[in-house]
Amino acid sequence: MASVKRDRCSLYTIGDYQKISNDGFGDILEDEVVGFKLDIPNGECLGSASSTLASQTGSYLFASSSGLGITSFGISVKPESYDITYNYDNECNRPYRLDIPCKTCRYRMYNFHGTVSMDNGVPIAAEVTWSQCFSKCFHDGTCILAATNKYYTCYHFKIDTFTELTLNDNYDIDSIAPDYLSIKLIKTSPDFNCPADETTLFYNTMDVTSFLEAGSGHKNYAMQMMRTGNTVKVQWYE
Repeated sequence: MASVKRDRCSLYTIGDYQKISNDGFGDILEDEVVGFKLDIPNGECLGSASSTLASQTGSYLFASSSGLGITSFGISVKPESYDITYNYDNECNRPYRLDIPCKTCRYRMYNFHGTVSMDNGVPIAAEVTWSQCFSKCFHDGTCILAATNKYYTCYHFKIDTFTELTLNDNYDIDSIAPDYLSIKLIKTSPDFNCPADETTLFYNTMDVTSFLEAGSGHKNYAMQMMRTGNTVKVQWYE
């Protein structure tokens, strides 16, 4: 998908977006325009743009090298938005959403807009997409937080390397403010259930002992988050 906002053009790959606002067809010179790349079966468009969008599976876009575990996607056209759903080869690869239970998965990634000091982060690569950035964190046993900044650089964070997160209330794709975070939620007991809402999530304590590296000097470790306004304080303790 391509998005043009004011004088900036941004390109998005599969997995980078879930909901696009539908403002109608209006003037193509308006401040914000998006364009989908479509797979046209047999080279024939359907009767309407909505029908053509709704017929998409995206199977032609998925290479095994993407590392996202996405097998196909669908676009649902609504009066106010385009909603995108993804199918995964493993349910645990699916980024965490508030309406998806996660009892069956040891880890889940929760994505949100926000910033963190990059001082102690490990830069992964400048050319990976955001979906690839947090997917790599998901599969890295020492990574608990993934972040990207205005330079589209991917950073991974280990435990005990950050003490504050700043949340952004904007949940829309914004090509001029691409600051994203993804935190790994940990299943620490058989009856673990994901927090029911974001407020609960950021008033949460998780056992992060499994993230300890050899020689750390700790036997048990926990991460506690406490939100005040748009600031989340993070404490680490034994």
